[in-house]
Amino acid sequence: MRLGFIYESAYPWFNGGIEKRRYLIGKELVNNGIELHFFIMYREGLPGKEFTEDGIKYHVLGSSDLHKYMYKKNGKRSILFPIIFSFLLFNELFKYKLDMIDTDSFPFIHLIPIFLYTKIRHIPLIITWHEVWDFKYWLSYRKSIGIFGYLAELLVTKMGNAIITNSIETKKRLISIFKVRKEIYVKPCAISKKELDRFNTLHVKKENRLILISRLVEHKRVDKAIEMIKDSKLNLLIVGDGPLKDKLNKMIKDYKLEGRVKIVSNISEKELISNIITSLALFLTSEREGLSLVVIESLSLGIPVVILDSTNIPNELRRYCIEISNSNDLDSIDYSALAMHYKKIRDKIIERYKVEGIEKLYLKIYKEFSK
Repeated sequence: MRLGFIYESAYPWFNGGIEKRRYLIGKELVNNGIELHFFIMYREGLPGKEFTEDGIKYHVLGSSDLHKYMYKKNGKRSILFPIIFSFLLFNELFKYKLDMIDTDSFPFIHLIPIFLYTKIRHIPLIITWHEVWDFKYWLSYRKSIGIFGYLAELLVTKMGNAIITNSIETKKRLISIFKVRKEIYVKPCAISKKELDRFNTLHVKKENRLILISRLVEHKRVDKAIEMIKDSKLNLLIVGDGPLKDKLNKMIKDYKLEGRVKIVSNISEKELISNIITSLALFLTSEREGLSLVVIESLSLGIPVVILDSTNIPNELRRYCIEISNSNDLDSIDYSALAMHYKKIRDKIIERYKVEGIEKLYLKIYKEFSK
């Protein structure tokens, strides 16, 4: 089977949770005999326009200068970038013969050429959902034009043969908000058990810090984390990049926190894991999360996760997290006691979210919907 994965960016050239989840799934599919094609936009660091890595065949669209259209100044996504991606995809996709396609629902516009391709070629289309926004949220996000985002989201629920969601809660929201009736498979598949088993976290010396791993954009609320650390006895390591990086660095300087708060970008996977397991806990301040990969990774490493009580995260993960509301709560947590508890539940988390075996689902969908 020749399977196409289609999205704007790909791990490790873009280190996002969704991208890494897709990469781990892709490697597992390739290891089980599926021919996998990734269609992505060009990004600095990519080895070329057509190449194979880890058994995955990459087809790269556009050029690096197009990324200036990806975000607006406030860190929110620009509508222009997905339009460009969709146009380039329309020209490129029909050069290849695929047997099935999996693509993310967001940012919707790219579904137009993909949907046409699958209809013309008579092949199954899987749409993967990480978040579902209701009408009220769309209006708060895009104000007067939010209704068009909501209608686009509604339209996408009518496309495709099958849906994969990253959490039970995402599935419930699709059914309750958009009355989806088609088959919905819940498959988080966010971590590789083989990779995590290489890390021993039982006797690691801890540093007096929290770690926050995030894109530096508005809804991740990294500024809130810095404000809370200012009034805390703890230090903070921020791992990430994004349009708000300069603003956040200025904030650190203005608060005179240079010795306690640090932002690092473009670190290796080994360095990232090392920073996670030597931290007291992962700190998550984001306004919304579909199913946070870094939370799952931290839990799988036996590392506590602290979240703001205003953070929207699926209940299946929330129940494992420590909720706080202010900086005083940060200092009152017994991190040593928490670490012992989290080490006991890590095997349960790994079993729940491991990627191993995901090929069975794709083969099942292919068999059911192929003519």
